[in-house]
Amino acid sequence: MLSVGEPLVVDVTVDDASRNAVRVVLTDEAGRLHAARVPPLRQGHATVKFSDLAPGGYTIDVGGLNASSPPAPVSTDVIVW
Repeated sequence: MLSVGEPLVVDVTVDDASRNAVRVVLTDEAGRLHAARVPPLRQGHATVKFSDLAPGGYTIDVGGLNASSPPAPVSTDVIVW
């Protein structure tokens, strides 16, 4: 849970320092795309920061650039209150 005005920081770590890109997608509670980012991986790690989120529920999806590319997709939810 986040307070309004607090940034949402998503840290991504992959098992290996592969060259496979990751995509971080943020959708709102109605399923509308809020933002999508393809951050640079540095030594298997990337960080994405989302700011100015309105109150509500959001889903964070992290995965490869397409369904068949690594890494395996991961999803979680967050509430901004």
